Amino acid sequence: MSFLEEYDREVLLDSYAETEDEVLFDFPTYERVLDNLSDHLGKYISDPSFKYMYGSFFQNPPSFEGLYGISLRNEPSFEDLYTIFYPNMSEMSPSDAYRNVLYVIDHAIQTARAEEDTARSSLVHMPISSAEPIVNPSYLHEETWHSSEPYEEWAVHFKTLGADDALLREIFNGLNFYQEKEKNLESCPELKDNTEFMERYQERRDKICTQMHHINQALSDGQTDLLPALKELAASFRVGCLELDRAYLTHSYNQGEKELRNIYGADLSRFLLYDIPRDIFTGDSFTEELPPAARLLFDEKEHLLETHGKWDPSYTYIAAKNLEKYGIRKQEIADILMEYAYEDTKPISKENVIYHLRNCPIYEYTWGRISDDLKEHLYKPSPHDPEILVPPNMSEISLSEAYVTAMDVIDHAIQTARAEEDAAHSSLVHIPVSSAAPTVNPLYLNEETWHSSEPYEEWAVHFKTLGADDALLLKLFYEPQVYQEKEEKIKYCPELKDDTEFMKRYQERREKICTQMHHINQALSDGRTDLLPALKEMAASFSVGCLELDRAYLTYSYHKEERNLQNFYGAELSECFLKSRPSDAPRKFKEATTLSDRIFFKEKEHILWKHKKWNPTYTVRTANKMAEQGVSAEDIADTLQKHAPDMQKLPDAALRQKAAEKIAASAVGSVHAEHQEKNKEKSR
Repeated sequence: MSFLEEYDREVLLDSYAETEDEVLFDFPTYERVLDNLSDHLGKYISDPSFKYMYGSFFQNPPSFEGLYGISLRNEPSFEDLYTIFYPNMSEMSPSDAYRNVLYVIDHAIQTARAEEDTARSSLVHMPISSAEPIVNPSYLHEETWHSSEPYEEWAVHFKTLGADDALLREIFNGLNFYQEKEKNLESCPELKDNTEFMERYQERRDKICTQMHHINQALSDGQTDLLPALKELAASFRVGCLELDRAYLTHSYNQGEKELRNIYGADLSRFLLYDIPRDIFTGDSFTEELPPAARLLFDEKEHLLETHGKWDPSYTYIAAKNLEKYGIRKQEIADILMEYAYEDTKPISKENVIYHLRNCPIYEYTWGRISDDLKEHLYKPSPHDPEILVPPNMSEISLSEAYVTAMDVIDHAIQTARAEEDAAHSSLVHIPVSSAAPTVNPLYLNEETWHSSEPYEEWAVHFKTLGADDALLLKLFYEPQVYQEKEEKIKYCPELKDDTEFMKRYQERREKICTQMHHINQALSDGRTDLLPALKEMAASFSVGCLELDRAYLTYSYHKEERNLQNFYGAELSECFLKSRPSDAPRKFKEATTLSDRIFFKEKEHILWKHKKWNPTYTVRTANKMAEQGVSAEDIADTLQKHAPDMQKLPDAALRQKAAEKIAASAVGSVHAEHQEKNKEKSR
């Protein structure tokens, strides 16, 4: 009998019930789809356009018992347009949440269409010539309405025609919302290929364009009875936004449904969609429906699909061989493959790298820490607009490569800032400095008080008269605060504070800045006006100081996290994590470890996360966990020798082996005895 057949159902249920989040780690695709749906569904509730489009629904909610996915008693704040109002996704199934949000949208569409029809019926006939409007555009023109021209003057004009603030907001915000929602179509090829939907979308757009044309013609003719036409246009925008919302939400849900079906099959994917997430792994039906052997297949299947994008018949053979390694009987493997291996699989997108890391929580945590520190220095100007900085895609670069790149960026920036500092210093006009304190203390900043947060607005005005532009002023008044923040980080880095060479450089830089401040303050006291080079030098000195602190802290934090990985996974595995792309690291980790290793590390993560340090009793606990899952005494002993902290501290190999074998034998014996006792009870 295989170990999986002996695996007690109660043990399986206990592992599922540990925490709601942890159990999802074993089903990465389900977790990812669930998170994506949560984001989409929550967005329609929390989006700033929510009040604009759905407000009437919550002011007059219909009676609908199925709306348990959205609590109508927790209304959005109508005083604050940006109040976030998320549904509780853990308390409802994805299918119920989807159905209920669609109900909200459909009701809102009906309301908006009724308002559109009412406004239409009140329209005063506008004689429209075939000629173009005299003013082009007046408010918005059908050919240019997607531009971002300022329309403040039209808001004032419409107010004189009777439009209140709410209507003005709909007219001008509705335009922006509609354009944003149109952009979603670019990432939805299925929607663009849907002829019926695209026809409705184009009709709505043409209708809005016609309304704009009529309004512009009337504005050109000086008409004043335009209030009904403005109301109709606002309602038309709202209907258009809602229709696009509905289409995009349907597309997103169907994509998630397909992805689940490709991994888990039709029956299980339906089960995952129709049950409440927190109940899925604790109820009887799921464990009865899904044998442990199938779990192993899905694990293999997810990794293969993530790696290759689609299923190939050869992957079935790979999955079968891996199942055999786990001790699954050939007949059981055949049954599992026939049921689950031949799904109609399609490529799976890698939307968020974090989903690939969930099977290795310590690595996920470390990756998040390091990538956040590195990302700050890897932003690049957008090719379309150099003023906009684009964040790097951290999923496509290894941590070690990102670190080296960030170091290069910082080093180059330091060289540039030092060159600016030297150039400014060479242009300095000699400033005679007396030993006495400045007359006004502080003037701009005093070396003893520059770290305070006093307001210096008046000095900004004064420096501008001395020739400082906005960019220089920003450095002079913003950089001191940035420098202080970076100094704060150093307080929590004992290795840096103990680094004599670094602390010497840091102190020299600080004293240099203080001296520059003193000279500038002395010159200000004397009424000097030729201070522009001195101001430029100090701004550059702050930049150099910030960059040097950045470099030191980044080096410290990277090596600290590198040690954390080494302490947890060992030298070889930690190097694998650091030098692999995040999307590939979990797969490589799995290839480099045995089942026994992975069980040990999973338990080790839980223990260290909870208790912060290792106790010899935890070695026994992990050994029991491995024995419960059918790992042999020999494999348990090998794993303990390799990875258990207390084993590694023993003075020689022979002692480590003896201790590990004793713990392994005890764990296997204890589990065997427990199974025998249960079998006796069953036979009685």
